[in-house]
Amino acid sequence: MPDTPTDTHHQDELDQHVNIGVQPGEEIVAERLGDIPAPIQNFAEQPIEEDVIRLRDIALVALKVKAEKVRATQTNAYLELLDRVRRLRELVPQRSHQLAIMHCEWSISRAEAVRLLKSSDLSEADAITYAANRVSAEMIAALVRSPALIREEANVLIEAGRILHPSDLKQMTKRRDAANPEMLRADRSRRLKRLVTMTAASQLAEFKTNLSRLVRALSLAYFRLNWANMERREAFLRQAAVRSATMLLATFDALFSDQMLSISSWDRADPADNAQSLAKVRHALVLLAQDEYLIAEITTHDYGHIELRMIAALAWLAEVDVSHLPALTEQYLIDLNYPTEADEADRYYAHDKDEMRPALTSFEICSGAGGAALGIHAAGFSSIGLVERDPYAIQTLVHNRQIGPVFFDDVKTFNYERYIGKVDLFAGGVPCQPHSTLGNRAGEADERDLFAYSVEIIKQIQPKAVVLENVSGFGNRNNAVYRARILAELHAAGYDAQMFALRAADYGLGQTRPRLVLVAMRDGLLSRFKMPPILTPVAVTLGEALYDLMAANGWTGARQWADQANRPGPTIVGGSDEARRQGFASFKQINDWLALGVRADTLADHAPTADDPVDQMPRLTLEMGAKLQGFPSRWEFQGSTTEQRRQIANAFPPILACAIGLAVREALTGEPVNYERNLSQAVIEATGHARPSQLTTSHEPAWQAAAELDLPLGDAHQKLFAQAVSSGKFQVPVHLEVKLAIANERKRERDRERRERRQRARKAG
Repeated sequence: MPDTPTDTHHQDELDQHVNIGVQPGEEIVAERLGDIPAPIQNFAEQPIEEDVIRLRDIALVALKVKAEKVRATQTNAYLELLDRVRRLRELVPQRSHQLAIMHCEWSISRAEAVRLLKSSDLSEADAITYAANRVSAEMIAALVRSPALIREEANVLIEAGRILHPSDLKQMTKRRDAANPEMLRADRSRRLKRLVTMTAASQLAEFKTNLSRLVRALSLAYFRLNWANMERREAFLRQAAVRSATMLLATFDALFSDQMLSISSWDRADPADNAQSLAKVRHALVLLAQDEYLIAEITTHDYGHIELRMIAALAWLAEVDVSHLPALTEQYLIDLNYPTEADEADRYYAHDKDEMRPALTSFEICSGAGGAALGIHAAGFSSIGLVERDPYAIQTLVHNRQIGPVFFDDVKTFNYERYIGKVDLFAGGVPCQPHSTLGNRAGEADERDLFAYSVEIIKQIQPKAVVLENVSGFGNRNNAVYRARILAELHAAGYDAQMFALRAADYGLGQTRPRLVLVAMRDGLLSRFKMPPILTPVAVTLGEALYDLMAANGWTGARQWADQANRPGPTIVGGSDEARRQGFASFKQINDWLALGVRADTLADHAPTADDPVDQMPRLTLEMGAKLQGFPSRWEFQGSTTEQRRQIANAFPPILACAIGLAVREALTGEPVNYERNLSQAVIEATGHARPSQLTTSHEPAWQAAAELDLPLGDAHQKLFAQAVSSGKFQVPVHLEVKLAIANERKRERDRERRERRQRARKAG
């Protein structure tokens, strides 16, 4: 049928839009597209007007052209990304480091990173062909994975204008296999052999990983027996452990021989026999799966059916150390404060009480003057160790009644063995000067850099979560390979890790102080980690933060100065052992401070007085520096002015540590955190002011958590006291509780030595 004049005109208009790419008319069409749907939807009721049809067809052509351009852009972007990956492979030869950079620096999932690494083998000629023909990213990845013959055949079709999909490659492979049955059989045989070996190894590794998680969960439930909160423990064991054991039992039977030995009692198994040890593993899984080991009702005369030997049997195959678990004796139950009938009646409401939330432990290296320790403690963690080598920082921690056992030691010489499996959060403010933009930035070559050594400590003590803080300069490009190495080693140790940025100005402090925090967690818990909310969307200015201190001595120019200091101050710096600056600023910051009306090159002994001129340019005091860092007002620093300045400026602000600590706590426990109530400078003040008798159960007295885990109670007091005596100085305060703690620790050591002597004597006899 010949076209009517109207049809011809319509087609000509379409052709005109196709030829010109619709670019001039796209905006006009887009404006009128909103009027099209209604008539089209009512097509069954009334005919569509010719103008509407024409606009619709023009719009569809425009969408087609636009879609083709987007496809071309996507292809080019993907090929460009593959080119970046090839460049990365040239610069960083280690595959684990490549994956770490792509995952953490480029924000690409690990699965996608693996696919990109495989696809980056694409030749330059193939890349040009795929770009010219707008081949999709999915298809490019499939082509790279295909055998060379299939890829060559597909390339010929693509160059001829064919649009192929991954399903076409599968059909091409089937046709090739049908034409070469002998090659197919040989190839299939090789694949099957390799698959059997790889599958068995992969299944065993996965089985041991899942088994280790079960063992750690059982160990945690067994070790932290809390009868006042027993319903949560029972619910976990019955729902999680039993379900896991059922699945693990099926996998166990598939992996190991069906001729497995059978045992019905732990006492009948020889611990030196591997076959019998495997039989014990199966016996333990059967008990778990059948729900026969759980405590249904406990009395002081019947301990139920929890078997420590069952956990130990599973731990043998999972390769998890459970030697720290105590035997379940009558005395142990008494020490655990077994509940009365009234306690038992109230236990169902225990989870509603703040004091019954799970106790979490923390261990910190490079503690400094206690900024991070204060914040982590305020977040509800109980410290079981703070390691610091600076004697003046140690004096500050001791003087302020410390918030956990303090060890006067070097990070590289401290003995971490007793802390294996007992740390929930490992934290460290490792020296920032090697990566600071205000320093020489020697990075990993700097002798003060402790990032790499921190990873070795983490591998040894296996904490659940890790928080390492450093300056934002650690995220600079010159540290990319070093970051990749750190992240790759953490991943190899079983930790998911990610870098997060924080600013002091976002949490109510009068300085910018950008910081980079590395957060790492085991067992997939990082997926539950959420950065804490910003506390002050409108930043506190330097004038607002320090006005009260500037005006404390009656200076009449305080208000005028505060109005001039109308933005957050630069990051205060204190230098290191190698820097002897006297103020809170580096030479690079002097002009920034001057713009805010502050002379920051030196410190003042006190705030300006009523006798000082109104237009005087004031200097900062130590007290002002401490306030800019967010330390409690009663936190007293020890040492000379230079040492105090350095302690203040090098600290991790307590409120930032509290924010990260609360976020980590939420991820570990799965319990939501009330940031409005628990994250404020008032909470930090209360934590820094409280005496041990005033502390709540979430802020336990010093040493309590360490004492419960039979861990050392610190040595800083002994070493500082000995140092003071040897130097003829007696300035180190030794409180009554410190003396008692030292005496108790010595008594423990004597008792331990007596037990060891008796054991040696019995063996010798």
